Amino acid sequence: MGVIGIDLSASSKRPSAYAVLDERATLCHLDNFATIDELLYAVEVHKPTQIAIDAPLSLPLGMDCLEETHSCSSRLEQKGRTAEQELARMHIGCFFTTKRSIIKGLIYRGMQINRELVQRS
Repeated sequence: MGVIGIDLSASSKRPSAYAVLDERATLCHLDNFATIDELLYAVEVHKPTQIAIDAPLSLPLGMDCLEETHSCSSRLEQKGRTAEQELARMHIGCFFTTKRSIIKGLIYRGMQINRELVQRS
C-alpha cells in the first residue's frame, strides 16, 4: 500500500487521525486512534511503504530530554532542530523543540511512536 499520514495529538485523551493514501495519492482510508496500539494495528493492516507523522520525532543534538531542571543542552548554536530552523528561514511557522516548548507532550508522544514503529520494522 502507499502512505499513512498521521496527525498526532499530544495525548491519548484526545483522538489523533490518520489517512491512508495509495500509490496515486488517492485517499483509501481515514480514521482516528487514541492509543499507540491502535495505531500499530492500523499500520499492520494497511502495510504502508512510508509513514509520515506531523510531530517532532527527535530532540536537538545533545539533548536527552525537554525538562528544564535537567542539565542537558543542545550542541547547536540556534534553538530547536536544524529542520525547524530551515522551516523558519522559509517563513513556515512551527514550534521549536526546546526545553521551553509548549508542545512537550506532542514531542514525547511522537518520539515514543517513532521508537515503536522502528522496533517493529
